[in-house]
Amino acid sequence: MDEAALAALFAELAAFNARCAANPREAANFAAQLRRTPRAEKECWLFNSALNNNATLVRLLLADGLSPNTTDPERWDNSVLHFAAQGGSINVVRLLLEAGAEASSLDNLGNTPLQAAVAYGKLTCARELIPHTDLLHFNASGNNVLHKSIIVNQPEIFKLLLPHFADNVDVRTIKQRPPGDPDAPFNYTPLMMACQGGHHAMVKAFLAVGASRTAHDSNSFSCLHFAAQHGHLACVTLLIGRPENQKMSAAEINARANKGQTTLHRRTITGTAMPRSSLPAQILLLQCLWGSQRWI
Repeated sequence: MDEAALAALFAELAAFNARCAANPREAANFAAQLRRTPRAEKECWLFNSALNNNATLVRLLLADGLSPNTTDPERWDNSVLHFAAQGGSINVVRLLLEAGAEASSLDNLGNTPLQAAVAYGKLTCARELIPHTDLLHFNASGNNVLHKSIIVNQPEIFKLLLPHFADNVDVRTIKQRPPGDPDAPFNYTPLMMACQGGHHAMVKAFLAVGASRTAHDSNSFSCLHFAAQHGHLACVTLLIGRPENQKMSAAEINARANKGQTTLHRRTITGTAMPRSSLPAQILLLQCLWGSQRWI
């Protein structure tokens, strides 16, 4: 279905939802129609209504006997709650939770409805789902919801989640499992991901709550390696500090990864790929790293 046809379908569903909500006879007629409708068609209505925040239609479909934990095998085994969360359908999310929907349900990539809300930037749904979800659950890619909020750069959801990790702000990713890549690096801390993405406000927030600036992943790459490799000067400065207030020792700054790579080595290897418009910042970054190296 193309975008225009999908928009037309959702508009039709929204109008029908409004009529059923306003007119008990319309709702009763729809309930009678459901009793004559094949289950597969009703499930399709349920998923589309959940995605489009049509709470009245969802309520009528549940009353007809559909489960609040119905899943769609053709769309990665997403549950109705997954659809509602990714659509930002807060009324349906609340309705489904009240009806007994499992907030811990998983699609075939190991994602919870909360992870779906994070991926699509649905702040209100994320706020609703947080108290009902195991925040330490890891999906097939080895990430939990805090990691996810950084990967997809959702700063407002990140702010919601961070206080829940006060006792484990350096929570690490785990080894991926199929359909993820089991040979990929792991043991990333959230701060590493923020440095890799250049999200300096997140980096600042992590450092303020005591995140380790010297942690290493499974390939011995550090936060500084990631920030330097991608040319994120603000993140490098936050990690190292300024000359008058150095936050890392020379040995920590000059730490080597699994193949002997230093932070300066990573920056010089990838520096040629940076746009010319960013050259002054790259020069400053190299100067910052160069001045911190200790040569033997």
